[in-house]
Amino acid sequence: MDQNRKPIARRTGGKLRCADPGVWRRFLEERDLDPALAAAWSKFARSNIRLIPSATFDEDNTRPGTSKLGGLPDLPVGVAWPTRAPYRYPRMEDDFRPQAAWEPQPLSFLAQINLGDVAEAGCDLPLPKAGLLLFFYDTETQPWGFDPLDAPGSRVLFVSAETTTRRQVDPAAVSSRVRPLQLHPYQGLPSREWLQDENQDDPRYSDDAFYEELQKLGDQDEQEFAGHMLGGWPN
Repeated sequence: MDQNRKPIARRTGGKLRCADPGVWRRFLEERDLDPALAAAWSKFARSNIRLIPSATFDEDNTRPGTSKLGGLPDLPVGVAWPTRAPYRYPRMEDDFRPQAAWEPQPLSFLAQINLGDVAEAGCDLPLPKAGLLLFFYDTETQPWGFDPLDAPGSRVLFVSAETTTRRQVDPAAVSSRVRPLQLHPYQGLPSREWLQDENQDDPRYSDDAFYEELQKLGDQDEQEFAGHMLGGWPN
């Protein structure tokens, strides 16, 4: 981020303000984007929580309830490690998929988010103020999620704050490497591809004209749209 710019993250009374399209419009116009395109893009600004990873540790010795990428999840006592059923794709169409697609498999643990950390950061997302979100995914088959038949390949578990948890070991993992997270209030815009689709009927923005405008954004500007986040727009 330009050191001369004010931070985009803003807080009021412990709550993240709604995203400010004016901040993004100025950001884009300062980079000489066409004013009409800057206005069209900035009006879609949404608030989010940016997830900033710390250093990587080889073993997960974090405290229970830590927000983190990787490591081991704090699952409710008595709850088994999440697995998926075999996919139901027609074999004739999906023979390129690994053999694992046709057999039950444990899901890989991706991340754990403490909703208390989200609330403390300041958030207007419709989430509980406490508890955990646990994210699991089939990293071997890696379904895209575009087909309803991909549904077994991912799972999000909500663990209430009153639930007794126990750290569980991944039955298929060879490592428990972990990156603890810091959570910061932020806001962002949809991807340039989404914006191009949204404005494809506007005669001012042919593919060439749209591409020429977006070339005005440099690599450093791209950092405003990158990284792990909760809420807002997917990237």
